[in-house]
Amino acid sequence: MENTICHRHFYPAIPQTKTLRMEKKIEAPAGVVWSVVGNFSRFDRFTDGLNKCQMIGEGLGQVRVKTFDSGDYVVDQISFRDNSNMKMHFNIISTSLNLRNLWELMRVEELTDSCCKVVWEMAGEPKTGAQQELEVFLSDFANAALANVESICSERLNEVSS
Repeated sequence: MENTICHRHFYPAIPQTKTLRMEKKIEAPAGVVWSVVGNFSRFDRFTDGLNKCQMIGEGLGQVRVKTFDSGDYVVDQISFRDNSNMKMHFNIISTSLNLRNLWELMRVEELTDSCCKVVWEMAGEPKTGAQQELEVFLSDFANAALANVESICSERLNEVSS
């Protein structure tokens, strides 16, 4: 019998924290979009202000160290990945940002052969300050990143058709 670990949980449940859900419809095949958002080691390609991504390990449990232009850092770990269904789950294990707790789920849903939807869900808590301020920050951050994903995919499709 195969022993497979699909989920790892590092923090207790956050019953008072709502899950934020950001979506972006993108006119590109789901596989093209997943090749951008599903590449855990290349988050820097579509995240503003992120200047370096360093990877430690491989597969489930892989750790990503992100360094931002501001000098802040985030260390997160992938705990679930399903390439055939185009989704992955990861959570922060250390950061200098005002985040005490954060888990994220990203997935790509095929709508047609040439159109899909990216869904980015997050739930987190601030170290200090108001929950609502953190939720605005996370929503703005994710929406900007998803707009960048759309631009990257559009450029890829234009290169292929040229």
